[in-house]
Amino acid sequence: MRHHAPPAGFMELIRAECDKYGIILIFDEITIGWWHCFGGSHLSFGVNPDIAVFAKAPGNGHPIGAIIGTTEAMSGFSRSFISSTYWTERVGPVVALATIAKMEKNNAAKYVNDFGVIMMAAWTYPGEKHLVKLHTTSEVGCLSSFA
Repeated sequence: MRHHAPPAGFMELIRAECDKYGIILIFDEITIGWWHCFGGSHLSFGVNPDIAVFAKAPGNGHPIGAIIGTTEAMSGFSRSFISSTYWTERVGPVVALATIAKMEKNNAAKYVNDFGVIMMAAWTYPGEKHLVKLHTTSEVGCLSSFA
């Protein structure tokens, strides 16, 4: 999901097809995760991926990345070599824990989404006033944009 929510039933169809063919369903939550819905956009869809990948938001600007998943999907990692740029960095995980706690306490996802909707409405007025063909390009407040 970037600027538009998936059509009704789409995520359920993808989940069913992945299950049918034994495909691991991976959600890239790097841009939208935590901002659209606290804990990841997949929670708002009601469809759980086998693996979800997060970065940026949980660290509030500090370098952090996270991969979460089902026990079955993650089991292959125990038999592989995984390299990471962040392994020796200690501030990112501490900041992520504090950021996530504050995001939950302050309902940051709702605030960011609500503010984005307000901004999209605010952008339209100057465009109309000055006869500029301006339209918002997002249905998602947390990724509000215009063209």
